[in-house]
Amino acid sequence: MIDADIQGGFDNINHDKLIEIIGNFPGRRLIKEWLKVGYVDNNVFHDQEAETPQGGIISPLLANIALHGMEECLGVEYKSNGQSKGKRIVVRYADGTPIQA
Repeated sequence: MIDADIQGGFDNINHDKLIEIIGNFPGRRLIKEWLKVGYVDNNVFHDQEAETPQGGIISPLLANIALHGMEECLGVEYKSNGQSKGKRIVVRYADGTPIQA
């Protein structure tokens, strides 16, 4: 098993590449606006150029869009029922926060 943490992942998300990956997705315009919103830290506003704030409400979605295709690069394949065809699987999540059902 390999457990990996992509250091600086949220600090280096390329906005233009994300929009390219999203393609013609119906929520594309909204996601593009979220990328440019910026944030306030210690009462100082910071523009967003090439990052998403870790812990931001949209950050997990953006990180998973950026990581889309990782399975294909690693040779992971799935059956139609979602089970892995081999011994490799990829589990990914962002912000270290498990989703509560």
